[in-house]
Amino acid sequence: LNHLPEVKKFLYEVVKPGLYHAVTVDFTPGRTPAGYLYDQNNELVDEGTDVSGMSFKQLHEFVRSKGFVLKSEMDAPSSDADDAPPVHDEF
Repeated sequence: LNHLPEVKKFLYEVVKPGLYHAVTVDFTPGRTPAGYLYDQNNELVDEGTDVSGMSFKQLHEFVRSKGFVLKSEMDAPSSDADDAPPVHDEF
């Protein structure tokens, strides 16, 4: 990840500390960073998205586009209570 400073920053400063609800990181040496989406049965529902070329801001946008929210926003009133975040996402 040293050659991908934006991705490294996002994974170590946002994902690893658990700032997003139900988003985790699994470090696999030598693999291209990718986002995978799993359902509540822990079955893969997204073949994976290469995130190696994304900026810090784009990574936030990518995670949010999958329906995930920051834990700090979970207590805030929502305009639509039916918009529950997916169960689990992994990088």
